[in-house]
Parts: sequence; C-alpha cells; structure tokens
Amino acid sequence: CAGVGGKRLQADGEDIIAMNMKMVENVMKCEDMFTKVVLFGSGAAFGRVEYGTPQHIRGVCHADLVELPPSAFETNKCCEHYDRAKCLIEHKYGEHPKCIHLRIFGCYGEDQEPQRFHAVCQENATVEVVDRYFDFVSVDDVVRVCAYIAEDKGEIPQHLNLCYQHKKKLSQIACELGCIPIISEKQGCDYTGKYEAFERYMI
Repeated sequence: CAGVGGKRLQADGEDIIAMNMKMVENVMKCEDMFTKVVLFGSGAAFGRVEYGTPQHIRGVCHADLVELPPSAFETNKCCEHYDRAKCLIEHKYGEHPKCIHLRIFGCYGEDQEPQRFHAVCQENATVEVVDRYFDFVSVDDVVRVCAYIAEDKGEIPQHLNLCYQHKKKLSQIACELGCIPIISEKQGCDYTGKYEAFERYMI
C-alpha cells in the first residue's frame, strides 16, 4: 500500500491527507483476508524543513529516524499535507501486527518520472543542486524486499529503513551518472535514515 502526493516540485492540496488515509483504511478493513500488508512509509512522516527555494523543494534532517520514540508522531508538526498523512498512517498502524513499514527516502529505477533526480542527471549535462546527503534506494532492491515478505522467507523487522550504508551527496550521485553538478549557495538539510542492513531481507 503506497500513497499519493509528496512530489518535491509540486504542492499538494489538503485532500492528500484524506486520500492517503482512506487508501490504507480501505485495505485494513479487509485484514481478515491477508496475513501481512506492506506500508510504504517516508522520512517525510517526521516533518520536513523548508529552506525557501522558489520550487518549494524541501529537506529533512534526521540521521536515526528509527530510534525516535512513538511520541514523535504525536508531537510532530508536519508542514506539508503529504508529510502529515504519512505521519498519521505510521502512528495509527505503527504497531499493528500485520503491518510491515518500509520507509523509503528516495527511489530510482526503470520507468521513473522524468523530473526525478536520477532521470534529470541521466538526461542532462549539468544539474543545479542544493548539495546535501540524500538516501536513494534502487526500485529493484525494493522489489526484492517485497518478494522476501510475500514469499515468507523469514522474519523481518516491523519497521525498516530502505537505505544503503554509504551515504552520498547529491553532487556525488550526479557525477556517478555522468552529470556535472552546479552547487547552489543555498543550504538544505540532509534527508537520510539509519542504515539497518536491509539487504539481509532480499531475494
């Protein structure tokens, strides 16, 4: 069960909260029909810090999200509708025995939207970046974790950050993709999560 909204270059309306909540609640109404459900979460559930670009690009500064107490959801003041939706979902179903929460910070891979960072770097010679550490995970690895869960290959944590051990700045990622990064003078917060060796739960 994924979600709608949360695009960094596009503002969300208030209906995003209801749409995301209804999506999950409709699934959970049928919980007697399944043994597990995967909820795709986001670092956005803990709130994001705006730093004033015209496009309203946002960042969040959390190095160890998984270690935050449940009360973090109760006191969190999310500034965006999508963030609030993710916060409410994780707070409501965070300890539900049938729910597995896979927290994704950024994702890349086949059929990604053209405005996604990896796609922009692959299609352009240069890219302007507000340089910061940013966790991306390959969609192929996300699928492998989901397959591990679906095929019941073993135990898996109820909450799992899908992020790699080696943290990279946006400028590093751009260079690896053959794109020259143009570093902006603006400053942004890192958008990363604690590494939890999620590769152990892949097929």
